[in-house]
Amino acid sequence: MSADCNSFDRLVAGLSSDERGLLLKKLKANIEPEKESLEFEVPEDSSSIVDLKKELKNEPLLLRVWIYIRGLFSPSGIEGAYSDYRIGCVLKKINNAYPNVIDTRYLTLENTFYDHLVKLQEAALFFNGGIKVYDRDEGGFCILLTELVMPDFAERMENEVSPYSLSSSAEATPELRTSLLRKMEQILADMGAAEKEKLQDCFSSLEWLKQFATLPFAHFMSLFRNVPGRGMCCSLKAAQNEIERFARVLCNAKKIVPEVLEALYMFASEDKMNEGEKVDIEGGLAEFLRKSMQHTTLIKYVIRSVPFRSLGVVALDSALWVPEYKEASDNWLLLCKNQWRKVFDEEWTRWIRERKIKKTKENVAALFGMSDYPAVPNRPWEKLPFPADFKRGFSLGFLSAFFSVMYPDFRSVLEKVAVNGKFILPENRIEFTDTYNEMNQLADLLAAFNEKLGPTGFYGQEFASVSDVQNIPEREKVKNLTRSIESEINLFVATFSTCCRSFKQLFDGMLVDIRSIKYDGLSNLASLTDANDMPLRPKLAEVSDKLNAAFTLLTEVESLELDLA
Repeated sequence: MSADCNSFDRLVAGLSSDERGLLLKKLKANIEPEKESLEFEVPEDSSSIVDLKKELKNEPLLLRVWIYIRGLFSPSGIEGAYSDYRIGCVLKKINNAYPNVIDTRYLTLENTFYDHLVKLQEAALFFNGGIKVYDRDEGGFCILLTELVMPDFAERMENEVSPYSLSSSAEATPELRTSLLRKMEQILADMGAAEKEKLQDCFSSLEWLKQFATLPFAHFMSLFRNVPGRGMCCSLKAAQNEIERFARVLCNAKKIVPEVLEALYMFASEDKMNEGEKVDIEGGLAEFLRKSMQHTTLIKYVIRSVPFRSLGVVALDSALWVPEYKEASDNWLLLCKNQWRKVFDEEWTRWIRERKIKKTKENVAALFGMSDYPAVPNRPWEKLPFPADFKRGFSLGFLSAFFSVMYPDFRSVLEKVAVNGKFILPENRIEFTDTYNEMNQLADLLAAFNEKLGPTGFYGQEFASVSDVQNIPEREKVKNLTRSIESEINLFVATFSTCCRSFKQLFDGMLVDIRSIKYDGLSNLASLTDANDMPLRPKLAEVSDKLNAAFTLLTEVESLELDLA
């Protein structure tokens, strides 16, 4: 099922299924050695304490007595005294195991810690670009991720749910739509436990990356001051909130799933692709993954080098503190379901529209006895170095074909009526003559208009003078030219439509037995003949039918242009 603006097929710029599979295999081979979890190695001094009383009972007797005595003089009692003792132990172990991270005398974060923050910020900035694109279109990202993680799943959606997989004879009925939606629900229900687990890992990875990339690095670093002889320093208490927030993320680092990185890169490249820029998917993605692994290694190094959890215990003055982390929920499954349904709805609408457009084009070609939809001979906007936003090409092609293919045969019949017809109502003669003359004038105007579009015509020369695609005034010039052409076409269509409506009423008065007050027939219709001395009435009826058909189809063509705009 093609996800329009968000499909993997579009993002990989037309790679075949085999090429795409090979690319993914290569990329996975490159990233495989780095797939271990980003896990914080918790030091002994920061192990979780569930119950201080229970922990105290396991301490040596002399220590328990000492804690008991201190507790007698502590406002927080024995538990408070024991908590202070444990915090002190944590502080000593930080000093021994992680030198230069904290100054235990002043309880300040030191220059080494600041340097680690700078490195982490670089990694965060690298991933933040992709995260921003993800936030812009979570549903589209979900579709792309499922296509990367479960290509078989995406293929089933393509082959079993997409209306484009149906035969050309399929009718767009409510029953058909319902049956396709049922297939979608079944495919979603068939998703196995292993697949769900893999996707859960992906979204856990993505959520962690998002939290990491959005940590307040700038604010944290602004708390540091340059101290002579020590470098950048910051009071541990002043950074209490930042330590807590950073620890919650960095002490719970998740493995980075390769498909998440691939999806982030492709999404970040989307704007370039939309602008027509050619992107080296394999080379660009391989480079992105290489840099991702560099930053991942850096994050791991900092996590191993800085005891964030222990720092949190000291900063928050709580031996019981644990950096809790909220895991990604199963909302991703509902998000995927909703997005696949959205993609289907968009695709179903597009499929119906395209079928309508195709049918309209076929009917127009059949009306004029052509193998394809007629186009105006001169189309200077197609020779521009950039696409022009031109909306009335179908209407112009239709009218050109009508007056070159069909109207010459009509003209002799209409002229016979205008010259020799004896109208029962005089006002009908006036209207018929005026309409006939207006139709002839329109034919002449269209011929002249096509000359204006030609190489030596005004519009043709103006379009030919445009060369610089980056020149804003020239782009504005093209915009004004197309609007001017469209205005003329609008006038042609309006005139043609008015003539058709007038002729229909006049022909109904001549050919239909039921008469109206305003329209009546010809007293001599039975005696009128064509150039071959054949009765004129059958010819007149044919002109009426074809003119009505042309008017109806032109209305559909205008609707077609609106759909394509």
